[in-house]
Amino acid sequence: MKKMKFFVYLAAIVAVTSAFATKQDNPCFLAPQYYWDGASYQPAGVYGEDFDCDYDPAVTCTYWRPNPGTQPNSYAGCRLGHFIELGARANKATAK
Repeated sequence: MKKMKFFVYLAAIVAVTSAFATKQDNPCFLAPQYYWDGASYQPAGVYGEDFDCDYDPAVTCTYWRPNPGTQPNSYAGCRLGHFIELGARANKATAK
């Protein structure tokens, strides 16, 4: 009976740890981010430092290039929401 409990606990621990081990982050969050300025895609900078996204599931905040080697002009949506400029980028925009 003790062996049976041991194997049940071991199976539960293996199941939980394997669930966390196989979870992958979205690769777009690690790639350079771009935003659409109405005419072209511009580098967005660092998330939380240069820009933020006010969450709105109906709007795309930033884009990324999933395959820059073979399709350099192809962009895909990454973060959702409204693009908000922060830091140096916002200061430079207001100085104009």
